Amino acid sequence: MVYVAAFADLHLGAAYSPGHQWVKDELQARNPEVVVFGGDLFDRHTATADHEKEGAELMRWITQTLQTPVVMIWGNHDVAKGFEFHTRFPHIDGVYRPAGFGVEELTVPGIPLVFHAANVKKKRDERLLIDDFPTATEPGHVGVFHTGLDGSYTNNNCLPATEEGLREKNYATWILGHVHKPTVLSREPYIGWPGVGVMESLELAPRP
Repeated sequence: MVYVAAFADLHLGAAYSPGHQWVKDELQARNPEVVVFGGDLFDRHTATADHEKEGAELMRWITQTLQTPVVMIWGNHDVAKGFEFHTRFPHIDGVYRPAGFGVEELTVPGIPLVFHAANVKKKRDERLLIDDFPTATEPGHVGVFHTGLDGSYTNNNCLPATEEGLREKNYATWILGHVHKPTVLSREPYIGWPGVGVMESLELAPRP
């Protein structure tokens, strides 16, 4: 089994953010093999240059101090501040994220999983991307998606999709971002939003 820690919607800079120390404490207690982040590292309303540095240092701490790789995507708050262009957020060894705005396959050396992930493109991203996620025919596939699905879980939907559409992909898990209230749609397989201030621990069967 592969031990995964997943969280999303850290919103550094916001008053409600649990902060970088919360992430460190949670990860030290869990000791995962890989960390998955579902987007919105920063809050578009209140994040400053200091928070940008804080976010980068957090990713360096995970990858260098803990020696744990990170798979991450940009959410709607991140792209509203320009992070999708990789000009202000540095390249960090051990951090794996899509290079563009379509669905991309990410693999991490030493981790027997394959990640299917997509960045949000703009603040109000209404693209229908779910059909671009490939269907899995074996264990060990993970979806990472910043979505409000049909919009019933959020007042400001992003990358609309359906729960049925997620299930049809046959993934071992879907780590979702965008909805702040922790919401689990399914436990077997896990499909859900960790939400703000919650970290999920998952044990996933590896690829054959």
